[in-house]
Amino acid sequence: MGSQEPESQKSPSVSIKTRLLVIVTGCFTALAGSLAVGVTFSIYPGIMVVGAILQPRFRILGRGLMLAGALLLSAWVIPYGVLLALDLTIGGPLVFGFALGSVLLVAVCDVVLVIEEVRIRRRVTSNKSD
Repeated sequence: MGSQEPESQKSPSVSIKTRLLVIVTGCFTALAGSLAVGVTFSIYPGIMVVGAILQPRFRILGRGLMLAGALLLSAWVIPYGVLLALDLTIGGPLVFGFALGSVLLVAVCDVVLVIEEVRIRRRVTSNKSD
């Protein structure tokens, strides 16, 4: 009679540094997107932030929300942010700064999430082979 852990507890946790980066990226991008597009844009980064907050307790759900939010956010921020950064006449230097910061943060966050996901999957597969 071994102790049976729920499936969500068997999955490795995302590091605190990665979760903090996701939260900072989501909050900054939500602010920048609200200024450029409108308040409803905050839904996309909100998914990512909620996933980062839930991840320590609900590991699989939290990882899924962070990755889905990052995918949705990248699909909107990178093309739109690059266009805003290239055209200074749309919103002036403030919007340019927010657009550039959002693009850079989202790109760095995406890379860190991919690295973290690869690390987690390698750990899971090495534990299964033991």
